[in-house]
Amino acid sequence: MFLRRPGIAGIRWKSVFLLFAFSLSIGCLLFASDSGSQILRPFLSSANYLVIEIDDKVISPPLVSLVQREMEHAEEYQGVIFLIDTPGGFLESCRKIVKEILASPVPTLAFVYPKGARAGSAGALLALACDFVAMAPSTHIGAAHPVMLGSEDEKEDLLQEKVVNDTIAFFLSYVRNKHPSADEEIAKELITRSRALTEEEALKYGIIDAICTDVRELIAVAEEKGVLSPSNRVNLVYKRLEGMDLLMYYLTHPYVLYVLYSLSLLLILFELTHPGFGVPGVVGLIGLGLCLYGYGLLPVNYFGLLLILLGVAFFFGEVLTPGFGILALAGTISFVWGGLILWNKEGALFPLPKAWIVIPGLMLGAIATGIVYLALRVRRMRARVGAESLVGQIGEVVKEVSPSGGKVFADGTYWSARSEGKGVIPVGRKVEVVRVEGLTLVVRERG
Repeated sequence: MFLRRPGIAGIRWKSVFLLFAFSLSIGCLLFASDSGSQILRPFLSSANYLVIEIDDKVISPPLVSLVQREMEHAEEYQGVIFLIDTPGGFLESCRKIVKEILASPVPTLAFVYPKGARAGSAGALLALACDFVAMAPSTHIGAAHPVMLGSEDEKEDLLQEKVVNDTIAFFLSYVRNKHPSADEEIAKELITRSRALTEEEALKYGIIDAICTDVRELIAVAEEKGVLSPSNRVNLVYKRLEGMDLLMYYLTHPYVLYVLYSLSLLLILFELTHPGFGVPGVVGLIGLGLCLYGYGLLPVNYFGLLLILLGVAFFFGEVLTPGFGILALAGTISFVWGGLILWNKEGALFPLPKAWIVIPGLMLGAIATGIVYLALRVRRMRARVGAESLVGQIGEVVKEVSPSGGKVFADGTYWSARSEGKGVIPVGRKVEVVRVEGLTLVVRERG
C-alpha cells in the first residue's frame, strides 16, 4: 500500500519556476555587461556582414556602381565592411561612395588590409567616412592632396586652391562626427600636405580606432567597443568588381583609355591608308566608341583628345602630301602633348606619372609613322598587275620587231610589239619595254 503526499509536485514546479526566473535574471545582467556578453557569446545568434573589397583598384565610376548596388541591400546585414587597398581615385567617385556610407542604415567599418596595403588619397577620405576604422600591420593611410592627372607637380593656382579647400570642408564635415577623438590638424594635413601615416601613427593621432590582423579580429574589436552587436557565428559575404563591372573598370582606367583611344585612331588611320581590309577600320571604330563612353564618365581635358586626333590627322596628311616626314613629326608631338594634358584637370585624387604618357605616346607615334611610311612606299611603287606592270621589264624578240610590228616574249607571255625607232630588231635580241599601247608593247633594243 502506497502513501500519497499531496503538495510535493506543486512544490517541485514552484522550485523549477523560481530557478528558471533566477537564471534568466542572471543572464540578463550578464548580457548587459561587456564581460557577460563574452560569456554568453556561444548562445548568441549568427551575424551576416557584407564585405566590399577594393583590392588595389582605383576609385572610379564602376566601383561607385558596385557600392551603390550592394548598399541598397545593406539592411539585410549587421554591418558593411570595406577592405581598402587603393592608390586613390577620382574625387567625384569618392564623394558618391562617401554619401552611400553616410546614409547606411547599418554600421560601416573600414579596414586597410592586407599587410602592405594603403588607403591613399581618395581611399583615406572613404575610410574615415565609416563608423569604425582599422588598419593591418605594415599599412599606411593618407596623401590625399588633390592633383592634376598627368602632372606630378602641385599647381598652386586659384582653381587648385578651390579644389583643396572644398575637399577639406567635405572631409571634415563627417570626420568630426564619426571620429571626434581624431586630431583635426593631422586629419587636415592628410589633404593639405599630402601627409601619410603608418598604422601606429594613425592610431596615436586618433585617425583610426584599432590595429587588427584580419577581418575576424576587426569584428571582435568592433563588438568590444560597442560598434557592432555581439554574435556567435559570423558569416562574411564578399563582393568585388567582377564580370562587366571589372571590364568597365579597366575601360575607364586613365592609362588604358589613353592607349585604347590612340590605338583605335591608328587602326582607323591604317584603314584609310590601306583601303580594302575592313577589319582594322571596324575594330578602330568600336574601340573609339568605347573610349568616348569611358571619357564621358571621367573628368578629362577634351582639348587633349583633340590634340591626339590632330596628331592622327597629321599622319594622314603625310600620306596625302609627299613630304620629308615633317607632318609625321608634328603628329608625334601632337600625340604626346595631347596625352600629357588629357588628364590635366581638377577632380583627381591620384597621380598618373608622365612616363606612362610619354613612352607609349612615342611608341604609338613611331607606329603611326611606320604606317605612313609603308603607305608612301605602296603609293610610289609601280603597278604589279596588268600590262602596265611590264614597263621597264626586259624581254626577248621571238619575231623580228619593226615600227610596223613583231613579237616578243616578256614576263612569261608572248606579246605583240613594235619598235620605238625606225630600225628592225632581229630575233634573239634583248629589248626593254618602253610603254604599253593597248595590247601592244613598244620596245627598244637593249645596248
